[in-house]
Amino acid sequence: MGGTPRDRDGDAGAWVGPPLRFAFWDVGEDIVRDNLARFSAETGIPVDAVCVRGDYEAEVGSKLSDEDGPDVFHAQRAEASLWADEGSIQALDETSGIVADLVAGMDAPLVEGARDPQGRLLGATYYNGGPFALFLRPGGDAAFETWDEVADACRKARRDGKAKHPFVPRWHATQTGLVWSLLAQLATEGVLTFSDPRAEAALTRVLEFLLGLVEDELVPPDSLSDRGDRPALLRWSTGRHLFTFTVDYLAKDAAELAGGPVSLPAVRLPGSYGTPLMPGHALVCLRAGLYDPRRTAALRLAAFLGGPGVHRRWLEECLFAVPRAKLFEDADLRRAIANAFAVPDRHVVVERLAASRAAAVVSPVSHQPFMLAWTKDADRLIRGALLGERRIGAAEAAGRLIAMWNRRERDHHSGRSG
Repeated sequence: MGGTPRDRDGDAGAWVGPPLRFAFWDVGEDIVRDNLARFSAETGIPVDAVCVRGDYEAEVGSKLSDEDGPDVFHAQRAEASLWADEGSIQALDETSGIVADLVAGMDAPLVEGARDPQGRLLGATYYNGGPFALFLRPGGDAAFETWDEVADACRKARRDGKAKHPFVPRWHATQTGLVWSLLAQLATEGVLTFSDPRAEAALTRVLEFLLGLVEDELVPPDSLSDRGDRPALLRWSTGRHLFTFTVDYLAKDAAELAGGPVSLPAVRLPGSYGTPLMPGHALVCLRAGLYDPRRTAALRLAAFLGGPGVHRRWLEECLFAVPRAKLFEDADLRRAIANAFAVPDRHVVVERLAASRAAAVVSPVSHQPFMLAWTKDADRLIRGALLGERRIGAAEAAGRLIAMWNRRERDHHSGRSG
């Protein structure tokens, strides 16, 4: 695995002082800790790491202003937007040789996607939540132009007895669940922001699709009660369902759970544009207020975790989307990726994943500091009044979701919250 970028900012020599404090979410803990051990072995900089298993946003956000808070930490793009707006993130200094080396090897859209409205680089891209893929079963390749065609295929499969609940949705109740699915499907209709004049009509169509899945009993009835990824992943791994719409790297997790490949990404996403979205652009950030030599040490850690060696490892071992498209050109990596898919499909699947990731766009919605607050509002409305209670229709829900967004935006610009 590769080391840190060249430290053209000088070497302070042997480390003195307390270890760097690092906070990370509960994903691939063994890999994270091994990466940190490699960093310390290469640099001599010790790291105390805390894996946050509960509400990451609440726990880490509450500690960023504390003197003993984390120096370096993971942040989903929406979390980074919020914490930067609160003054808790120290933007990366692009005059630094460490940052220059880091940025030089990264895909330009992901570098730009990590900037705040003032153009400051909020962190090193770690990996990406997405893009979303429509997965079919191996041997069941099909192309769908519209989401209505997907719904019709689900209804036919149910009528024909092929699957009681053909579609497995990603509807779990966290910031990365139901709302991510909504935004990803909206992107397939060419809408990335709520200021787009097409937003309300497109949002209505997406919500009609979701409501139809519930009303026609095309999804497992417990889907609205999921609290994380695992329940939907377990359902998909059983082989009893025919379609799922989720982040593409979960194909590897599903294969491991099932004991063999169970996923085939569709040749394209349905929708008038079929645009793949990365709603989660994960960053490694620095806490505001750090001073040298601790600041330089923290920057070296962020650059290491956002560097090519760690990226290669995430792609090879977990299939995570990383900001280095050239890695897909590596024959050994392509073989490792292909192992998550059925033998007859392997070559075409790797090409489809590479093409989707190359075409994927980051979500402008996640760049707003109020996105997480809106996410909670939106999840309650969709999960409750629309899909759970079914007391409002898709058009009303779409109008209310956009009104909620506009209110949050007005309040933010006027300096209010709540």
